[in-house]
Amino acid sequence: MSRSRLRWIVPFLAALLLPAAAVPAAADPAGTVRDRPERSRQGGLLYARAGEITPEKLERWRSMPPEDREKIRERYQRWKRLPPERRERILERRRLLRQLPDRERRFLHERREIYRQARPEEKRVIERFVRRWKEMPPARRHLLRRKIAELRDLTPSERDGRLMDWPFYARLSPGERNVVNRFLYSEPPAGVPGGSQEAPHE
Repeated sequence: MSRSRLRWIVPFLAALLLPAAAVPAAADPAGTVRDRPERSRQGGLLYARAGEITPEKLERWRSMPPEDREKIRERYQRWKRLPPERRERILERRRLLRQLPDRERRFLHERREIYRQARPEEKRVIERFVRRWKEMPPARRHLLRRKIAELRDLTPSERDGRLMDWPFYARLSPGERNVVNRFLYSEPPAGVPGGSQEAPHE
């Protein structure tokens, strides 16, 4: 799977819990990963975040392979090209993401890994699901996000029955519903940190 496709799916994963997505931290021009000073307004409150270069960060930078350093430099250049207002929104969303309980952050990480490990036909089903999600009105997305969270502790068959209330889900084939259900609720496949189950199969 290409990096561009993975970057495309990550915002949807965060949107399951947040109104919008988060992105990785920026890096400084020399390549040392850090959070650059940025400010963002929400609800009339001003948030400020300033990073610092610590000995630990410098040591990590020095121990990186050259190709990893180059990737960080490229990422920083892309970050600098973003409009200031977009960078502010991104940093604010990152702040909100950090406030999520550990379980929710782990959920997002696990969904990304399941997508990464899925077979091509499974990825296509997930991507159709993502496109439909993005087409939904904000109020509908909010309701579905809440419903997905509420169904998390049910059995797969119970979840499948409840999700059938969603017309898009009901129109999927049984195999496609299985892919979506397991993408949303299963653990990462074996070999992925924190996971033990196999990737979803049709």
